[in-house]
Amino acid sequence: MRVLDLWRRAAGRPPSYLLKRAMLEAGRFTRAGPAWWRLRHLTAAGLARGAGFHSLADFWRERAAGFLYSSHDRDELRRLYCTSYAAEGCALQGRIQQVLDHEFDLLGSGRTNLGPHIDWHLDFKSGRRWDLRPAGKINYAELDQPSDVKVPWELSRGYQLVTLGQGWLLFRDERTVHEFAAQVQSWILANPVGRGINWACTMEVALRAVNWIWAGALFADAPLADGFWDEMLLSLYQHGLWIPEHLEIAQVNGNHFTANALGLVACGSLFLPLSEAQRWFEQGSRLLEEQIRLQVDEDGVDIEASTAYHRLVLEMFLVAARFMESGGRTPSRDYRAKIGQMIDFVHACTPAQGPGPVVGDADDGRVVRFAVLDPRDQRYMLSTGCALYGRADWRQRSGRYYEDSLWLLGPSSARRYDELQVEEEEKSRTFPVSGFHILRSSRQYLFIDAGPVGFCGLGGHGHNDCLGFEWHVDGHPLLTDSGLFVYTASPMWRDLYRSTAFHNTIRVDGEEINRFLSPPTLWFLGNDAQPIDVRFRCVGECELLETGHTGYRRLPDPVTVRRTFEMNLHRPVLRLMDSLEGREEHSAEFYFHAAPGARFSRLSDDAVEFRWSGCSLQIVRLGDVECLWAEKEGWFSPSYGVKILRPVALASIRTRLPFHVAWEMTVSAEET
Repeated sequence: MRVLDLWRRAAGRPPSYLLKRAMLEAGRFTRAGPAWWRLRHLTAAGLARGAGFHSLADFWRERAAGFLYSSHDRDELRRLYCTSYAAEGCALQGRIQQVLDHEFDLLGSGRTNLGPHIDWHLDFKSGRRWDLRPAGKINYAELDQPSDVKVPWELSRGYQLVTLGQGWLLFRDERTVHEFAAQVQSWILANPVGRGINWACTMEVALRAVNWIWAGALFADAPLADGFWDEMLLSLYQHGLWIPEHLEIAQVNGNHFTANALGLVACGSLFLPLSEAQRWFEQGSRLLEEQIRLQVDEDGVDIEASTAYHRLVLEMFLVAARFMESGGRTPSRDYRAKIGQMIDFVHACTPAQGPGPVVGDADDGRVVRFAVLDPRDQRYMLSTGCALYGRADWRQRSGRYYEDSLWLLGPSSARRYDELQVEEEEKSRTFPVSGFHILRSSRQYLFIDAGPVGFCGLGGHGHNDCLGFEWHVDGHPLLTDSGLFVYTASPMWRDLYRSTAFHNTIRVDGEEINRFLSPPTLWFLGNDAQPIDVRFRCVGECELLETGHTGYRRLPDPVTVRRTFEMNLHRPVLRLMDSLEGREEHSAEFYFHAAPGARFSRLSDDAVEFRWSGCSLQIVRLGDVECLWAEKEGWFSPSYGVKILRPVALASIRTRLPFHVAWEMTVSAEET
C-alpha cells in the first residue's frame, strides 16, 4: 500500500525530486526500526532522569515558571478581562461551556454534541471512522468516499484545550482543569504513538504539539496530578521525536513543511534542557529562517496564491518567533522583516469594513485559536503588527486590539498598540511578483488577481482565477470570489471551486485557464496562464490596471486574453475593457458572481442588474459585439464545509477574433 501511494504521488514529478525522495524514504526505512522501538519504549521516568529530575512533573514545575506567560502577565490578563475585555470574557465563558459539554462546530458541521466520550478517529460529519493501523499505511485521502479526514484532524489539534486554559487562567474554573486532563488522557489512550489517522500527517502532529504546549503553559499553576504531567509531557516528547523522522519534504515546500519546523521549535523550546531537544530547536529555527525566504515572495506574499494560506503561514512564523524567544533565540532581522512584509500585505488587502476576500483555497486553518473570528477576517494580524512594529498606518484598519494579539504577544503589547496615533489613507497597492493588486478610494475596494497559478507553477492551493476580481462599494461586497468548499470529501466540488467558471474572469472555448491534470489530482494544476504586460497607472480621476495572460495560447488557434480595470476614484463606477486576440472563431464567457443575498434581473439585451437590500448593481455591455446574458446558479463559501447559493450573471459571446468588449458597472443606493 505504501509503495502504491508513493508511486501515485510520484506521477509527473521531475527526476531530481524523485531521486531526492527515494533517498529520503530509504533513510527513513533504515531508521524506522530503532526509531519505532524508542518511541514505544520511552518512559516518563527515563526521560526525567535524562533531564536530571526525579519526574517529568518536577521538570515541568521548573520549566513552566515564566514559560510563555510570567506571573505579572497572568495578573494583567485577569485585570484586562475585568475591564477592557469584559464582553470578550463573557463570550469566552460561553465557548468554555461548549467545550465542557463536548459541543463542537467544525468545518461546517454545525454545533454537534460528541457525547461523553470523544471518538478521536471519527469524521462525525460522514460517520467514517479510521482504525489503528500504522500511520504510514493509511491512505487518508479516500477520494472515492464522502469522508473528510480534516474533521478528526481538526478535533485532535486541540484548539479547545487552549480555550480551557484561558478559562483556568482568567476565571479559576476548576471544571476546565478536569476537562483538560480528561481530554488529553483520552487522546493519548486512543492514539498510541505512530498508529491511527492522527499520526498520519506530520503537520497535524506539529500543530497538536503547539496547542498542547500552549494549553499546558496556561494551566501551569493548575492543581493537576504529577501523574498527568508525566503522561502529557511524555507524549509531547514522542511528538518531538516523530516530527524530524517524518518531515513533509516536497518538490516545493509549503505550509506543511513550515508547520513541521514550527513543531520542532515548539517541542525543542519546551524540553530545551535536553540535548536532543536542543537539536530540534536548532533544526526548526534554521528551517524556519530558510523557509521564510523561500516561501514568501519578494513582495511579501506567500507563494501558495491564497489569501487564507498566507494568513496561516504568517501565523506559523509569528508563533514560531514566540517559541524561539522563549528558548532564548532572537529571530534574525531578515526573518522579522519578512513577517512585517507579510502583515503589510494583509493590511493592503483588508477592506475598510468587514472581512476580506477569500482568494484561492481556504480551510479555516489556524495555528492557535484564542478567540472565534470570521475565517475571512484577518484584522487581528494588523493589531499584532501594530504592537510588534509600531506601524501606526496599520491601526485604523485593524479597528481594535484583538484577543489573538493579546494572548500571542502578552498583555504588555496592548499598551504599545494604544500608544500609536492613527495614520491612515486609502491608497492603491500592487504586488507584482504574486500578481495581486488592490485599488482603493474613499468608497471603493477592488481586489484583482492577475498572478500566476502559484506554488512555483504547481498549483497547490491556487485557483483558475487569473484576471478575476472582487469589488466592494461603501463596505458592501458586490462581486466576490467563491472561496473553497471542501477538499477530499468531494473531488467534484473541489474542482468546481477552483475552476475558471467559479471566478469573475473569462473562459475561452469552455477550457480552463490552467488545465486540470491527468490522472486527476486535487493539488496540482497546469502552469499555463502567465501574466503579461501588467501596468498600473492613473489617468485623470481614474486608476487603471492593464494586464493579460497566456493561458489560452495553448489552443490550436492561440488566444491571448487581456483585461483593463478602470476604477473611478470619485464615483462608484468600475469599467472592464476585455480583448481576445486570435484569428479564428471562438466562444468566450464572462462571469460576474454576485455577493450572497442578491436578486438577478435582465434590464435589456445589453444590461443586467443585481439587487440587495440597500443597493443595486447594474452591469452594461458596451461596444458592438453582441452577447447573450443568462443567470446561472453559483455558490459562495465563507468558510470550509459551508456553501451559500448565489446568482451569477453569465455573458456569452461567439465571434471571430480579435474582438473587444467593455462592461460598465455602476452602483445605486436603494431605499429600504
